[in-house]
Amino acid sequence: MADKQVKAYNEFFDVFIKNAIEAKDPVMVATTMLGQALRILRTEMPEEDFNKFVESFNETKDKIKPFDVPTNVNKTLH
Repeated sequence: MADKQVKAYNEFFDVFIKNAIEAKDPVMVATTMLGQALRILRTEMPEEDFNKFVESFNETKDKIKPFDVPTNVNKTLH
């Protein structure tokens, strides 16, 4: 990742964790953020590119790795 992208990733991750802890519902926070991201992409990308992007989620779902959670911590943030 480029430095700018790494910085953005880390900043958004911090925002996600803060909101997930405050809401006590990380799935709700994640789906809200994903929904907003998809709306931005839908607005900015040509339709064909957006459709390919969304299709790639299903094609690569097995490559998405969960976060490592210490064994002494509940797997959810709530």
